[in-house]
Amino acid sequence: MLRNKILLFICFSLILVISSYVFAEESEFKVKNGFYAGLLYVNNSIDGDFDDDTFYYSSTNVYNVPKVDSGSGFGLILGSRFNKGAFEIGYQQSKHETHSAFVDVGDQDAEYNLVDMNFKFDVFAKGRLRPNIILGLGYTWLDIENNKTDGQTLSDERFTGWAANLGAGLAYFITPQWCINGALMYRWQSYGEIDGNELEDSTSGSGVCYNVGMAYTF
Repeated sequence: MLRNKILLFICFSLILVISSYVFAEESEFKVKNGFYAGLLYVNNSIDGDFDDDTFYYSSTNVYNVPKVDSGSGFGLILGSRFNKGAFEIGYQQSKHETHSAFVDVGDQDAEYNLVDMNFKFDVFAKGRLRPNIILGLGYTWLDIENNKTDGQTLSDERFTGWAANLGAGLAYFITPQWCINGALMYRWQSYGEIDGNELEDSTSGSGVCYNVGMAYTF
């Protein structure tokens, strides 16, 4: 947890240092404001209570909370850029492996999904290079293979919950409409339900996430 926070701080500091030089050289460059769309490569970490040390029980099933490896996938974004930042709505999906002593049939696959909304506030609102601060909220669900049992058979389980994003991003505009972008953030995630059953205590899945991609402003 501490290592992830230190990494986030170092990357944000580097963004500010690098951008200060570029900002000084290309402050007259103008980007196009308006609606944009983009594609992302994403990498997500799911830590917190996902450590293979937690179980939940219902009248018919035993649910395991396995250890989840970080995993990669894709993302889609739709947004609107204004003079000093942007607002985005996005979807992400990433694939993960899980490990559990509870399930002695090898590693189980998991699929992470997220729909979120993010505000991006430009640190410098001029030039090709635009470092930004990111704040956002999202809804997330995590499907894990063969990690619950009714005492006879194994089956899939789904965790659902909410997320909050805090991080730093960077957009480099090749032209006023095309840009390469990336972000590093810490995502607080709290899963309050398993298979639609509300938990008395929520399950934390917080972790560091990053993405890189391209976007086009119409």
